[in-house]
Amino acid sequence: MKIDLQIQPEMLTNPDFLDSLHRACWQLSQPKMVHHLCLHEAGHMLYFQQMCLELKLDIEEIHFIGPTITQEGEKFEFTPAGVATPFKSQEFLYTSENLLLLAKGAVAGGVILRDWENVPIKESGDSEDDEVLKPHYDKAMRQPIQAITWGKLWNDAREAVHEDLQQKAIEQRIRKDAAELEAKHFSLRGST
Repeated sequence: MKIDLQIQPEMLTNPDFLDSLHRACWQLSQPKMVHHLCLHEAGHMLYFQQMCLELKLDIEEIHFIGPTITQEGEKFEFTPAGVATPFKSQEFLYTSENLLLLAKGAVAGGVILRDWENVPIKESGDSEDDEVLKPHYDKAMRQPIQAITWGKLWNDAREAVHEDLQQKAIEQRIRKDAAELEAKHFSLRGST
């Protein structure tokens, strides 16, 4: 397993960095947490890939980001996992359908953890995912689109993903993708 350290070399001995690294290693040593991370991110990836196909964007731009510690000034932040998308850099017309697809991508990880793993809502990653969707929602509301409240969009997306997850093929795909992420990015075997 590797942790991407995006810090200045002279900060490697900084006590705050070492504390962040220690916490990261502890969190990543918890098999259940790693399993949850991978399910969560695999859910995001599935829906964001669907959106790329819908908008004719490069699906290769959707990719997993493994454990990372970043530095801002003398502060360090550990991010256990994430998904990179082309949506911030690509301009496109928001439609109600596109916005719902984007919202489904944002809520998918949390819905999966609540539905399949009984993870409480506060621990399912929704607050971080909310921050990802909000700028798109704000941008969409400035375009000619049928207005929808933030709460309704979020709840509609949750309900749609919950319904989708009842399909065995979708569940199998997400579980397979999560297992592949776990083996590739979190396995202790073969890591250097």
